[in-house]
Order: sequence, then structure tokens, then C-alpha cells
Amino acid sequence: MAVGPRGWTVGPFLCLWLSAFDRHGPILIGMIRRDRETVRVVGRAGSDLNGMIAFILLIPVMAWTVTMAHRSGQYFTPLGYLTIFLLFGAGLPWMLWYHHRHRKDAAPLVRFVQDAITDSSAKLRRMMSSTAFDESLRLDIGGVAHGGPCNGEDVYNGLLRGDFVILSRDDDHFFQTIPHGGGYRVEMREGREAPLLRAWRADSPGAAGEIFALAHTLDAMVAYGSGRPLPEFLVWKEIAI
Repeated sequence: MAVGPRGWTVGPFLCLWLSAFDRHGPILIGMIRRDRETVRVVGRAGSDLNGMIAFILLIPVMAWTVTMAHRSGQYFTPLGYLTIFLLFGAGLPWMLWYHHRHRKDAAPLVRFVQDAITDSSAKLRRMMSSTAFDESLRLDIGGVAHGGPCNGEDVYNGLLRGDFVILSRDDDHFFQTIPHGGGYRVEMREGREAPLLRAWRADSPGAAGEIFALAHTLDAMVAYGSGRPLPEFLVWKEIAI
């Protein structure tokens, strides 16, 4: 079965979600705009936007219901009014905060759209398609072993979807990427007795420095997969397992 984002288009409107089975996770809603030479998608991507929109639309419905009940003499108990206030008065700010905090869960959808319409993504895909990987390496994408020789296009597609991508020679020698915070963590281990190492950007030693953009992650994967020296912008630190 094909994997990747699912969705629909109606005229210029676009809606995408990550899973074929769950439409209540990260979602992208946008409008396709075309001019003579370019195509743009303008919209929003975030964590469960459809659920949040449904909740917001329910607020005026509930307010109207309470108002009409009050006018007709059908009063709620004090506990009922308190429950409604807590659910909608306090629930809305909490929901907005929660989904704002997890908005980067939709990063794979943004990358999917960028891959379809931007020249920079097209160049990255061409680079990965033409890169020769060491045929002795095993490729695992999303916890599933890839059949056949390791190749750059499959690595690119796995990263684009936000899957775990692992290049390995055996269980003790591997190079892996982990989706995190809208980007990727990069980790490596070179031997049974060797520590697990995580990469940081050389120019950013803080917590944000362990999150890499797609282009930098691809540079690191290509270097490891083709046997070339790893990029100098990587600084490795031992982490506990």
C-alpha cells in the first residue's frame, strides 16, 4: 500500500493529513494560488486543525442553546452552568495553547507541499536520486526494512514523510535520524562498545542545535551512506541510552 499524506482538493482549496486511517492528527489546510510562472500554497498547518475548528464552531451553538433554554424558563443547575463554563470558557484557551505547542507535528505535510512546488526541493530530490549509497548498508524506514539496495530516493522520501530512517551495517554500526520538533535529530553508533552519539550544529550548542533541517540532514545521510567524511557542521556528543 502506498504511504504518505492523504487529502483532497476542491477548486483552489487543499486539505492534507498524514495518515490514511486517522484524519484527526496533523493537518494542512490551504489555498492554491497560481500566477504566470509560480504556484504557491497559502494556508495553515498544525496539530488536529479540524478538531479545533469543530470545537470553535460548537461554542456559538452552545451559547445559543443556553440562551434559548434560559429564555424559555429551562434553567440549568449551578453545576451545569459551571460545567459549561469550564468546558468552553477554559477549554478553548487550553486547546489553542496545546495545538500551538504541537503545531510542528504537521511539518511533514509542509515539506510534502514544498517538495511538490519548490525548485529547491526539486534540486534536493535530484541530488538524492543521483547519489550512490554503499550497497552493503541496510535501510530501515519507519521501522520496516527496505528491500533491495539502499538508494538516495528512498532515504529522501522517508525523511520527507517524517519517518525514522536508519542506515546500518549491523546492529552496532548505524546512522539514524529521528523526527523531532519539526526537524530531525541525527544519531550514530560505531561499535558494540562505542557510545551512542547525537549530533549538534557547531554554531548552536544549546537545545535548539540538535534539531536539523531537511537539507542538513540529507547532507549528513549522504556523507555516511557514500563513505565520505561527515559534514563539519556536525558536533557529536555522547548521550545515555
